[in-house]
Amino acid sequence: MKQAKTTEDAEEYKRILVSAGTKFERATQENPHDATSWSNWGALYGEQAKTIENPEERALSLALADAKFERATLENPYDADIWFNRACFAALLNRPVECVQFLEKWREIQPDVSVDKLDNDEDFNLVRNSKEFLDFRDKLEKKSS
Repeated sequence: MKQAKTTEDAEEYKRILVSAGTKFERATQENPHDATSWSNWGALYGEQAKTIENPEERALSLALADAKFERATLENPYDADIWFNRACFAALLNRPVECVQFLEKWREIQPDVSVDKLDNDEDFNLVRNSKEFLDFRDKLEKKSS
């Protein structure tokens, strides 16, 4: 997907995303219990969402990403990165309560998480000032002090 981000041709970028989506769909059909394929498919929908200007279509792409990440967490509930990605997509959908629930799972699996990871990730911009997010962030900050 990195190559697609560097191309100036939007149609080529979309073609590459569609092709990758087809491959992830096939991978999940061949092995429906592969959390990595579900997670990668979710990330792909997230990439697609970043290219969509229409708010309803963008929300649909983010919801599809969330559904793929949900399946990934069902297949492997011990993968901290998947929980973090779910938190990112909940944040992009402006769902601070869900976002923090997923961040709590992330922290539970990976206790040495850093507040810097939250502070440097733009995906959290919509929920960054919510009470829920700030409370979670404060807990992390106190833990690392």
